[in-house]
Amino acid sequence: MVEDVREIPKPELFFLGDKSEELSQTEVSLEEVLEQIDKLKSNKSPGLDGIHPRVLKELKCEIAELLTVVCNLSFKSASVPDDWRIDNVTPIFRKGSRSDPGNYRPVSLTSVSDKLVETIVKNKIVRHIDEHNLLGKSKRGFCKGKSCLTNLLEFFEGVNKHMDKGDPVDIMYLDFQKAFDKVPHQRLLSKVSCHGITRKVLLWIGNWLK
Repeated sequence: MVEDVREIPKPELFFLGDKSEELSQTEVSLEEVLEQIDKLKSNKSPGLDGIHPRVLKELKCEIAELLTVVCNLSFKSASVPDDWRIDNVTPIFRKGSRSDPGNYRPVSLTSVSDKLVETIVKNKIVRHIDEHNLLGKSKRGFCKGKSCLTNLLEFFEGVNKHMDKGDPVDIMYLDFQKAFDKVPHQRLLSKVSCHGITRKVLLWIGNWLK
């Protein structure tokens, strides 16, 4: 699907700090890379480059410094290496008829190094968002200490309050099929910039989405 970029709505500005507080450029340290290598799961499958997580873990002292240099060059140039873009897409059966291609979920096996860098970038973005309190209280997904369970508990508490008063409660559930695949990238980047994530970091995210 080609995104219509002619009339992108201007999202609400959430970040109200100074320019100096924006997440506009980033740099990764050797310690950060070593920490993420230690957290890799050895039983995960490698990408098309064939570099297994176990190899990275066992040779981390020889690899980490070079990987740190590659990461920082990527951030400085706001571009993602081509080797990190190539993935091996494997279909995972979900439910229904196995003869229907729509009943399979595609899983991309990308480079382990790419996943490691993605995690580092994600951690820096989450830290920036937490420090400036940029997420609403209702946000639950991918938030530390929050989950589907805490979301349900809070939701049911609100429903019970209305029912105790004798108020009617209507609930509507929405399930967007393949929602992640349909996120319009330019609108997403516009919203990201309104959270104080700008310049090189924003360009890197845009380049990664391609």
